[in-house]
Amino acid sequence: MTIIQSRQKKQSLMYAFLFALAFCFAFSCMAVAQFDQASISGVVQDTTGAAISNAVMTLTNLDNGFVMKIKTDKKGGYQFSPIKIGHYSLSAAAPNFVKMTMLNIYLHLEDKQDIPFVLKPMQ
Repeated sequence: MTIIQSRQKKQSLMYAFLFALAFCFAFSCMAVAQFDQASISGVVQDTTGAAISNAVMTLTNLDNGFVMKIKTDKKGGYQFSPIKIGHYSLSAAAPNFVKMTMLNIYLHLEDKQDIPFVLKPMQ
């Protein structure tokens, strides 16, 4: 093996090593980003079991005060995803129904909590 071939082989090995290192770094960053997330979903119904569409769902992060709002779909379903792990409260409100709030919801790594709501009609 000549000196030139030896240098080319060393360069090739160095490039392969750097590529492998960059590849591992890139995917480790993606994996870490996925671990601090969770989700909350559920269905909002009335006391007869009928779905309540367009109910306003309010999710509040009690650790930092961040608030998210969404509306339920035609089947009364809702989903907050992805959300950061932490301590939350969740409320459901709809016209002609009493607002309901769930306190002390703790989301841990990759939790997928199903939280249904049954809203009572106003009297």
